[in-house]
Amino acid sequence: MFSYLWGGKKDAKSKPENECAELAMRDALDAYGDFATKIDGTLEYKDFLIFRAIIMRQASRAFKAKRDELNEKKLEAFANKDQQAYVKIFREGQLAFQQSVVNITKKSCEWIELEPSNYQLSLKAYMEDKDKRQEIQQKDGEVRMALEGKEVVETKEKVIEASKFKFKRDMDMFRKLQSLKFTTSPQAQAEIQAIEMSKTSDALTVEFGFDLAHLARASQHFKLEENEDLKSFRKIVVAQKESEEKAEFEKAQPPKEVIDKLLAEGKKLGEAQYKQDGTMTFDYFLNTSKLVIKYTYLQTKDGLEAHSVKRRQAIKDKDEEAFQKLVLETANWEQLTNTLIQANLYQALKVPKQVFEKSAQVYLMEPSKRTIYEEEI
Repeated sequence: MFSYLWGGKKDAKSKPENECAELAMRDALDAYGDFATKIDGTLEYKDFLIFRAIIMRQASRAFKAKRDELNEKKLEAFANKDQQAYVKIFREGQLAFQQSVVNITKKSCEWIELEPSNYQLSLKAYMEDKDKRQEIQQKDGEVRMALEGKEVVETKEKVIEASKFKFKRDMDMFRKLQSLKFTTSPQAQAEIQAIEMSKTSDALTVEFGFDLAHLARASQHFKLEENEDLKSFRKIVVAQKESEEKAEFEKAQPPKEVIDKLLAEGKKLGEAQYKQDGTMTFDYFLNTSKLVIKYTYLQTKDGLEAHSVKRRQAIKDKDEEAFQKLVLETANWEQLTNTLIQANLYQALKVPKQVFEKSAQVYLMEPSKRTIYEEEI
């Protein structure tokens, strides 16, 4: 009876869904009847899935008018390559949808007389279970796909072409996220990934006339998961990605003569000196850090100048997306070079990685030592 929430057929005898999301929510909850709870007041898993699906469906319906309005603005920003406007609109949409979920959740709990805290405890408990978390996330996606509901009228060939287009963009997104791993927090990376997925959806709309949700539906319709053409294409793109990663590593790897000079200077510092807590002495940590910074600068100065020329050209062309991409590429290359120089030096000095990391954490978190470090470096 409730399989329609995840894309199944609705019972022919059931009444039409109320246009008002809140009233439709009440109808669905009443149709289900009693929601079973455990002794601690949390929902039984089966009942939780139904309750959450009703919430997500009606929150999405309540948000639809706002979503359509924002999508129009977002597409315009995408076409104009206006990254700042795009991110602002994306965030506005995320916030508005979250608010819609909060509102419908509150009203749903009130309607079945469930304490909101018990729903949140149910969600927390089930999301901590890996298998249940996967199922919940999958069913959330199915709810969205069921609401999308447009009939698949595209040819199989067009859907395959769109799938290839998406996969190539996925690889670009993966490379972008890789370039952020040294400089960006996990939370910020998660938002950037969501923004890139949104851009992929908009790019599909521009190129093929349908978005990411419809592509997922169409791919399911044509059973493309096992399509040999797509499998072969993915292997080629993955091989290309691995080749590019190897090239990036080789570009960042200092030549042998540079490493030899680095190690010769490092040996002049003598054997590593340690404290009782397992860290290097501050002086030894500071002197080795100076060497790493010195050789990172020598190795990257010409490349940084070349990168700055490209960035200035992107600014001149008013191509904000290209500019941001160049900034990330530069930061990643410089950081990877620094990491390789650091690894070569400490390996030669027989300083374990965990000792360096602990030393850096201790000294850079201590204000007085950090001040000296920044002044000396």
